[in-house]
Amino acid sequence: MTAIPNEGYRFVNWSGDVNFLSPSINVLVNSDLNITANFTLTTHTVVLSVNPEGAGSVAVAPVQQTYTYGSTITLTAQPSEGYWFVGWTGDIENTENPVNVVVKNNLNIVANFKLTTHTVSVIVTPKEAAQVNIQPQKEYYTYGDEVTISFTKNKGWDFLGWSGNLSGYDNPLSFIVKSDVEIIANFKLTTHTLLVEINPENAGFVIKEPDEEVYTYGTTIKLTAIPNEGFWFDSWSGDSASKDSTLNINIEGDIRLSANFVPSLHTINTNVAPFINCGSVSKQPQKIYYVYGSTVTLTATPNEGWEFIGWSVDSSSITEYNNPLELTVRKDLNINAHFKLTTHTVITSVLPNNEAGSILVSPQLTYYLYGTNVKFEALANPGWEFVKWSGDVGSYDSSINISVKKNLLLYATFRKSTYTITIDINPYFAGKVLKTPDSDFYYYGTTVTLTAVASRKFKFENWSGDFVSNEKTITLQVYKNMNLLVNFVRQKDFLLTLDSVNEVNNEIYFGSDVEKVEIYDSKGKLIHVINGNKWNGKINDKSISIGFYILKIKTHNNEGRYEKLVVVR
Repeated sequence: MTAIPNEGYRFVNWSGDVNFLSPSINVLVNSDLNITANFTLTTHTVVLSVNPEGAGSVAVAPVQQTYTYGSTITLTAQPSEGYWFVGWTGDIENTENPVNVVVKNNLNIVANFKLTTHTVSVIVTPKEAAQVNIQPQKEYYTYGDEVTISFTKNKGWDFLGWSGNLSGYDNPLSFIVKSDVEIIANFKLTTHTLLVEINPENAGFVIKEPDEEVYTYGTTIKLTAIPNEGFWFDSWSGDSASKDSTLNINIEGDIRLSANFVPSLHTINTNVAPFINCGSVSKQPQKIYYVYGSTVTLTATPNEGWEFIGWSVDSSSITEYNNPLELTVRKDLNINAHFKLTTHTVITSVLPNNEAGSILVSPQLTYYLYGTNVKFEALANPGWEFVKWSGDVGSYDSSINISVKKNLLLYATFRKSTYTITIDINPYFAGKVLKTPDSDFYYYGTTVTLTAVASRKFKFENWSGDFVSNEKTITLQVYKNMNLLVNFVRQKDFLLTLDSVNEVNNEIYFGSDVEKVEIYDSKGKLIHVINGNKWNGKINDKSISIGFYILKIKTHNNEGRYEKLVVVR
């Protein structure tokens, strides 16, 4: 007989009338036999493992060393931190967790895990405040990855810190990924102060729109400078410069400004009345412009022949009589100092006596108001001529106009008629004229002899003007004032002669207009300087050598010219 176990069982032994352990036996039947084949359920082992090692564990229920055939066990995969269960492999292929398994044979089962993957997201709030950089840049991060987040903030923003799954203020911020991470980078607009100073103090004020203690970055503020009375706005200075009283400021940092005011300036125009020459007004201090609130003292000073009678301020009526007058400047002022005229006498007399002539006065009055214009005309009698006015007025004009400013005493002086002979020399340094008789004035009919004398290097040419002649000496009858021109022409080169022993035979006269002469040799070397207009031909007491020389001649009026000097024997 052979005992054959069914699935899940194993043969144990024979019992009853036989007792064998072998499943196959041979039995000799000699009588009735009662034989029992004994079976028992098979037992099995369950081997569990984890892939990768350390990625998790497996819980089995019930926990036994072996399991009988047909037993049901429950397996639960438990991932370690950072892992997730993928599925079962080995003697089962399944992704259920937990999973129920019926034991029918020995089992080798593997619980498979993988590292978890996570997302890292960063939110900037508000989004325009900064740019964020994540390193490394991935769509997903494996558990345990190190990630560094940094930001670059835009101008005008302050970092408030990280929030969300992380916190702190570090930049950059590094962390290890163990789960999905959402981080918020929090910013706020920077706040800044606006300080406005008034210069000088109390000169005005500034309106700020809006008016806040601090301002967020990017805020536009309208500033309006308002001057107090007596001041006017000049400029903004500090962190912004402008001449406009209204200034728009865009806040991008702390700002310090100065609203600069200057005292208003006013003019004081002073005039005199009724005439411009009746007096004068002095201002103390004397300025073109006066600062608002300053004190000015005006003093009216009458010219001779006038007296001060009062002031009119911004009107034609006299309202002030004090002199000096003290004023406080609060606006532009127009002030007139009023004067009135004095009266004067005019007395005239003829010299040497009334036989010489007379004086015509127009207008002829007993008294003259200051500034009256009077015409005085000296009329010579036959055989006489007017000479001059003297006394309180000096003049050589026979007809004069005088503005009377004081009592006047005038003398008209006459003399017997005389005439002049005016002689011009052409060129003016070329010579001279001898007059016989030599006088500044000649009576009518006087006979005068004139002789033209040429300077060195010039020669007489002719007379022209009121008398024409080619003779050096001429005789004139004076019947009127005469104008004559004596003409000379230049002789060529200066000549100096030496005798047989090299002594100079003549002296050189350079001309009356000459102040200085420099002598240069033929090579251009300066060999002698003559201070004056004459020269004896000697240098250091020795006669100059024969040859040609250049003369640099300087005249009294600083004109210069060059001439040639020839020295011969």
